[in-house]
Formats: sequence, structure tokens, C-alpha cells
Amino acid sequence: MTATTLTAMQSNFINDIADGSPVRDRLIQQLQSGFMFADVVECLNGQFSTGSFCDENNNQYPALYFSFEEAQKEHAESRENFELDHDDDDAYEGVLFAVKWRADDHLEFYAIDDIGIIDESSPVGVSSCNDAMGL
Repeated sequence: MTATTLTAMQSNFINDIADGSPVRDRLIQQLQSGFMFADVVECLNGQFSTGSFCDENNNQYPALYFSFEEAQKEHAESRENFELDHDDDDAYEGVLFAVKWRADDHLEFYAIDDIGIIDESSPVGVSSCNDAMGL
């Protein structure tokens, strides 16, 4: 698969995180046909929120990670930061999910266990990228 089959948002996402990287083609292939990972909060409206990051031009992208280990690290850091800033009555609501980024810029969320095994039988939810980023 080539970069020309990516959506504009996917292409910009790849360019921002992998420009000039020797693994760029592998990342494109994973984005198009594999799973990525995210620390996700399920919203009251049934949508799933990944949060977002901005590039130097203030373009926003879903906060997705190419490895389960990267997502675990982010999840642990987010939980720790949340617990430092909140009372014992508040609970961190982030959960790790495997994510497929579809060609229509929607994200499919799949359950994942504590060691990274993905339940590929059916997505547990779908959100547009913009909804997942809170836009």
C-alpha cells in the first residue's frame, strides 16, 4: 500500500510522526491494515475519546500509539497524573483499546486484555476521528 491511499488526516499523521523514518512504510501498513492502540475514555453519549495531539501547524490527530507498550506507558502516566490532581472519590476512566483507523476517518475500538491480546470478533464502538478528538 502506498501513501496515496491514505486519507489526508492519515497522511499528515504519518508525516508528522514518521517523516524520514526508516520504518515509515511499516507504520503506514500498520495504520491501514493493522491495529494501533489508545488510552480511551468512553463518553456519556456512547462515543469513545482518544484525546489528541497537535503538530507544529496546530493540526490535530487522534492520540494513537503503534505499540501496546507505548499505550500502556501513556495509560500509566495519565492515571498517575489524574490521581495526583483528584480526590480519592474520583476514578481514572481511561481504558486501553486496540484501534483500527478506517479509510473514512472513523476509528473502530476493540477490547484488549492486560497483555495485549485483541478480541477481533467485533468492535465495541466506532467514532469519527473528530469526535474521538473532542472536536
